[in-house]
Amino acid sequence: MFIVRVAPISKGITKEELYYFSSRPYESGSIIKIELRNKETSALVLESKDALENKTEIKEADFQLKKIKKQSPKKILSEDFIWTIENFSKNNLTTTGALLDYLVPSNILSFDGIIKPQTRARRRKYLKGDILILQGEESERITHYKNIVRESFARNESVFICVPTIKKGLKIFESISRGLGDYVYFLNGSMSKKELLSNWKKATENKHSIVIIGTGQFLSIPRNDIETIILESESSNAYKSQHRPYTDIRDFIENLSEKTKARLILCDTVLRVETIWRYRERDISELYSPRFRYPSGPKTRIADMTQYKTQSEKKVFEILSNEIKHLIEKDVITNKKNMFIFVARKGLYPFTVCGDCGEHVLCERCGKPTVVQNYKSSRIFVCNGCGKTRPTEERCKHCNSWKLQALGIGSSLVLDTIKKAYPSVPISLVDKDTTKTTPQINKKIKTFYSNKGSILIGTQLALEYIENVDLCSVISIDSLFSIPDFKMNEKIFSLLVELRSKTKEKMLVQTRIKNKELIEFALRGNIFDFYKKEIEDRKKFLYPPFANFAKITIIAPRKSIEEKVVEVKKIFSGLDLELFPALHTKSGSRTAINIIIRVKKENISEFIKRTQKLPTEIIIDMNPTVLT
Repeated sequence: MFIVRVAPISKGITKEELYYFSSRPYESGSIIKIELRNKETSALVLESKDALENKTEIKEADFQLKKIKKQSPKKILSEDFIWTIENFSKNNLTTTGALLDYLVPSNILSFDGIIKPQTRARRRKYLKGDILILQGEESERITHYKNIVRESFARNESVFICVPTIKKGLKIFESISRGLGDYVYFLNGSMSKKELLSNWKKATENKHSIVIIGTGQFLSIPRNDIETIILESESSNAYKSQHRPYTDIRDFIENLSEKTKARLILCDTVLRVETIWRYRERDISELYSPRFRYPSGPKTRIADMTQYKTQSEKKVFEILSNEIKHLIEKDVITNKKNMFIFVARKGLYPFTVCGDCGEHVLCERCGKPTVVQNYKSSRIFVCNGCGKTRPTEERCKHCNSWKLQALGIGSSLVLDTIKKAYPSVPISLVDKDTTKTTPQINKKIKTFYSNKGSILIGTQLALEYIENVDLCSVISIDSLFSIPDFKMNEKIFSLLVELRSKTKEKMLVQTRIKNKELIEFALRGNIFDFYKKEIEDRKKFLYPPFANFAKITIIAPRKSIEEKVVEVKKIFSGLDLELFPALHTKSGSRTAINIIIRVKKENISEFIKRTQKLPTEIIIDMNPTVLT
């Protein structure tokens, strides 16, 4: 009999390893099936030991060993990938099994056939696993990718291009695959099980050098001739998981490339501030000289909205400046130009507050903010999180006042306003509420480009789908500045630079903020001066890259929340802690509190040790996307 130590592949299991007994040993690194919580679950074999040599340990164990059914194990992952998973999990507050669940497609784990990892020898040209940057406009980057592929094929090397979204991957695939035929594979989560397994098998067994384009979980493909990894759209939030295991694909890729000695190229129009800082500190190098200014571009203008009344002063609230009205009347209607209008929030009004006590209107089910939407002939509150709806005719839950005020500018409000002012203009809207599927989005985008003199209103959802437009207007971006997130300036800057890069003739930004320096930097394509100002602020306030943030979220009954907070404070005594209610607090008898801890780089190891004392129900997120 043998004792088999395994890592259960599941994000819901908090234990790093479990023990089973078997009539035969299983090779380390293979995938087998185990019984866990009365269900069959995949697991990674960590070790098999002869039970006769471990009698004492078995007798003293405080748990009963379960039997593993006789089966044929699967060897579907490379040794380098497994090594990286195990080591990455130790330093990133998660388990090996949870990472495998996140980074390996479930259809590959559940496949009963044979997919063998590639075993041919590697050239290992890049002995140090160099990290390089490539900062330039998208068209420039794709040209460089084609050159990299040609050079790699000449050296019998393969290339992996990691993308944040399927849409981005499809665009690169269409550009790269021309002329390369069967040597380019696009692996993505929208594939059927049959299609994915077929492409995975072909990509694994192809003896020629290949290009693999895919999201982060397809890095698990077992080819050992991948000598270059390209990380496209490096600044995208899509690389950071918003749920357990809260993994940042970018950090994992860096660890994987270091282990495999592959060259890693970080690419974007505007790289993250932390990445530019590393480059300027000579921690990483460049593939080509990075672009820090984009001088060519459309004519740009800022419309100062402070001359118009605010919503609290309104009788008639103006959301369209005279400048945008002029663009619509002259360029869209008369000259038949197409215009894209960006709106930061969906719905009619993004949030509602009580005019007497200031309390926000939240979802009764999950506690997240509600959005006012049109529904038939009336209006309703719609939850941003769970989608629960209810009528808007209600009193304040806190003070019982009727004085509820809908505030902000949503995409539906802009649509209604422009339709009313210019009924003859073809106009459409792309946001998560009105276009819930990719075909719906594609249909509206196609209609927009095929009708001259039309307007497309969209949230950030639309950005991946639009190409070059004649005109671009930003109706509302000020609400983003109010979000308590140290990276918000960077996100707004990158957003405006992206819109600028997609605009051919004229771009207009409406704003009420007094300090317009960031907007001016973006409209001029001036990355260098934005970075200089941003890195000074981060150094002053000890924000990343000069320290790390950890967000600890405690969700508990209101009566016991304070006890949990005291417990966490005790574990992290001596560290810099800040407490505040979570923005999306739970409703009913439960509430949520966030604790933000600033951790200096030299104290990371000690901090990770302390986190092991936390109760499993407490959520911890290293370097979170947002602090709220």
